[in-house]
Amino acid sequence: MRCCARSQAEQYARALPAAEGRPPFVMVVDVGNVIELHAEFSRSGATYTPYPDPRSHRIRLADLADAAIRERLRMLWTDPAALDPSRRSAKVTREVAERLAEARAPLTLEAVAARFAGRGAWKKRLPQILETLIAVGRVRALAGGKGYVTQ
Repeated sequence: MRCCARSQAEQYARALPAAEGRPPFVMVVDVGNVIELHAEFSRSGATYTPYPDPRSHRIRLADLADAAIRERLRMLWTDPAALDPSRRSAKVTREVAERLAEARAPLTLEAVAARFAGRGAWKKRLPQILETLIAVGRVRALAGGKGYVTQ
């Protein structure tokens, strides 16, 4: 039953004018039982995926006792873009870039990679982080400041 409701909600979302952007969330409610969240942050109406992940996208009534769950639902209505995981990773990348800039010492890609070697989740995203840091350095250089990250 819920899969049919989800499919119908996605069809409604895709029928909205593309120029306005489709909704970032599709919510399916089985009244009295469960709320399911599905997200598509590009707002193109492509594939809505379970949010925040396939294991925890279903919110049961008892789950509403959890303050974090209630906050997620509040944000869904008040600031849905803030729930976009790519925004959180961009924030972390900016924080890393700021810390490196504060060091005021030129760094090579190898030096930055060495600082994060063996640190769990950083390992998988290191190439993306390094690309961002290089871009930050280029922007700083173009703005008249010194770019602290070099290739």
